[in-house]
Order: sequence, then structure tokens, then C-alpha cells
Amino acid sequence: MANTEKKESIKVIIGCCITLFSTGLIYTWSLYVKPLSDLYGWETNQITLAFSILTMMIPIVMIFASRVMQKIGPSKTAFIGAVLLFSGLVVCKFATTIPMLYVGWGVLVGSGVGFIYGCPVPAATSWYPEKKGTISGLILTTYGVGPIIFSTIFTMLINKVGPNNMFLIHGVGVLVLLLIGIPMIKMAPKKEHNIDGGKESINEIEKIHQFTPSEMLKTSSFWLLILMYVIINMAGLGVINSGSPIAQTLGGLTPLQAATIVSFVSICNTSSRFIAGALADKIGARNVLSLIFLTLTIFLLTFRFVSGFMMVGIWLGVVGLCFGGTLASYPSVVMDIYGSKYYPKNYAIIFLAYGIGGLSANPVFGYSIKQTGTYFMGFWMMGVACVIGLILSLIFNRMVNNSKAKSAKENVNLEGE
Repeated sequence: MANTEKKESIKVIIGCCITLFSTGLIYTWSLYVKPLSDLYGWETNQITLAFSILTMMIPIVMIFASRVMQKIGPSKTAFIGAVLLFSGLVVCKFATTIPMLYVGWGVLVGSGVGFIYGCPVPAATSWYPEKKGTISGLILTTYGVGPIIFSTIFTMLINKVGPNNMFLIHGVGVLVLLLIGIPMIKMAPKKEHNIDGGKESINEIEKIHQFTPSEMLKTSSFWLLILMYVIINMAGLGVINSGSPIAQTLGGLTPLQAATIVSFVSICNTSSRFIAGALADKIGARNVLSLIFLTLTIFLLTFRFVSGFMMVGIWLGVVGLCFGGTLASYPSVVMDIYGSKYYPKNYAIIFLAYGIGGLSANPVFGYSIKQTGTYFMGFWMMGVACVIGLILSLIFNRMVNNSKAKSAKENVNLEGE
């Protein structure tokens, strides 16, 4: 990589990091839940549904946004998202009814994130195609940094100015950061590499079939991949969506103590993305996923026996580690199996599992609270789901390995002819 090109690639990565950092502040949502409930008398499940709607809107909009990005590029696409995100937070500022909250946070903020989220990873990895896991992990790490830094500050400001005014402060701050980061995002120029005296593209070097979305949908691996993603997102988003109420309910903690745990979960969620991305480049992203399912199974099924500030924090933190690691591993899995050419469209379809998982978490915890008055049953149900996910991940690994072995054999036969 030439010196000028290296400087440009670093600039792109910085822009991607700033963009996802500011967008990731949506994960401070649980800090708004109790204050909104106290202010308007709304039920917790009604309020948390706004976040579930957001998680469903993100992947739906990503599918449309991936088409837009192909036509106008990642920077302009992300800018559309910035306008929508800011507009949604302005609506939240004036939301005095549940439907207004759903429109502001769920639909508009969710749509804004949907336009933004799919832009940084393909842009950044296009400059470093040989380090997809590490680069995507680095970029996605910044997506979870915001809540770590701002959870305590957000809590104090919400207590001082109220949740509605905080939505506006949130919106202005995010918009400023997005206007700094988005202009730096762009794809790497297409180029060829010299191999044995000839010229071959990166995809030819990797010898990966470039699956179109329609081709991907016809594979068995796709359906296993999306079902596994639903399960992990249900557990991860369930904890993040209700992190503060869970901590206050289980440990009898104050809002500030709960905010500390939310910050810790965010640290775990964030740090695991780079670690999992780098690990994926060494042992394979599919193996990382199996390890994540095993860990989630153990910690979710044993949550019933946990009590106290420190232990609740550790157990919720491990769930955050697994969730963040999954978000970093999945882009590598998708590119490894289906190729990078149609990655934005393919990943947008698979990312529907993010929304389905988020929507599933709300009724699971809601049912748990209604039946038992606690979150424990919800954790047990999610733990059982992760057992199923672990089995599916092992089947998935074997299926993909067999498919790759078959393709390699066919390539050898073709070369022999």
C-alpha cells in the first residue's frame, strides 16, 4: 500500500469510527426507561417496545439502504441516516404519548441507524481485504464505546433536565459528530494484484463464489446462520434494552449504580468486538460463534443463582461480551461464505435477525415478569435457546467445511483438466 493510499485508508477508518461511535449512543436507551415511566406513568414494557421497534427497523431499512449505497456511495447514504436519526430524537423531545415515542425512537431513529450502519464496514474493509475480521472488529468496537463514556453523564443529565430535553441534547451531539465523520467515509479504489506474472482480482485470489442475495437465500447455510443470529440477538439485546431495570430489580440498586452496570456491560460489549474480530482472523469466525454460544448457555442458565452488585454486573457483562463478539464475527462469516461483492445486500438481509431477536426479547422478559415478577424465567428461556444455537452452530460449521472441501476438490479437478 503506497504512502498516500495508506494515509487515505487511515482517514477512512477514523471517519468510520466517529460515525459508528455517535450512532452507537442508541445503546444508552435503557437509561431513559425508568425516567419516562416515572414521568408519564407508562408501563416498562410499553417503553421498551420502542427499542424493539428500532431494532426491527434497522435491518429492514438496511436492505433498502444497501441499494442506495451502490448508487450514491457510503458517505451520502450515511448522511441521509444522520438526518433521519436527528429528526427522530427531535420527535422524542416532544413525545408525550407512547405512539409518538414509537415514531420518534422506533421508526425515525431506527431508520437513521439503518442507513448509517451498513456503510462503515464495507468501506473500511475495502481498504484492508486481507484483514476483514480485525478491521470490522475495530470499526464495530466504536459502536459500543459511547455508552461506556456517557452512561453516567446521561443519567445525571436526565435527572437534571428530564428525559425529553435529554433527547434533544442527545440529538444535537450525535448530529455534530456525524457531520464530522461521515464525509471521511469512502470505498477504496478498485485495483488488481499481480499473481505469478498475471493479474487477478482480490475475489479471484480468494476463489470465493460471489453469491447474489437470491443465490444466498437458496442455501441451507443461510437459514442456519440467520436462526443463530436471532437467538444471540434475543439474549444480547434483551439485556441491553433492559439492563438498567434488570440491575435495579435484581440487586435493588440505585439508578446510578445501575448506570455503572450498564457502562460495564457496554465495556464488555465494546471490547469483545475487536478481540472477536482479531480472533476470527486466526481461528475462524465460525469457531468464534460456537464458543460464544457455549458461553451464553452457561451464564444464562446459571443467572438464577446470581445476586449482588458485583455478580449481577459480571453475569450481564458476559452476555455483553458475547453479543459484541457476535456483531464483530458475523461480517467475516458472511464475506467468507458468500463473498464480498454483494456483502452490503447480503448482510442487510441476514441482519434482519437483529430486529427479530430484539422483538423476541421484549415478550420473553415481559412474560417472565408477568408470571414470576422477575427476569429469571426470561434468562432461563434464553439459555435453552442458546443450547439449540450451540447445536446449530456445530451443524453449520460441518456443513460449510464440507461445502468448501467439495469446492476445493472441484477446482483441483478443473485445473487438472
